Amino acid sequence: MSTLIFSVGVAGGVLLFCMAHALQRSIQVYGFSFPYDLAVVFPYLLVIGCLAFSFKSKDSGPVVLGKPYDREFIG
Repeated sequence: MSTLIFSVGVAGGVLLFCMAHALQRSIQVYGFSFPYDLAVVFPYLLVIGCLAFSFKSKDSGPVVLGKPYDREFIG
């Protein structure tokens, strides 16, 4: 199940990046008065923003990371 969700997320991310890249190319070809550097960086900024605000970024780490290590504990 997680493989299916991960693959759909990857496919959606690739589609989003390709659409943003096509928009960036369109801006350059049609000659809009838009800064060239910002147009080139736009798809990458969009991906970074989506990764920063995705629901998976709110997951907490394993509970064991908060416990101190006890070398004498066996079990």
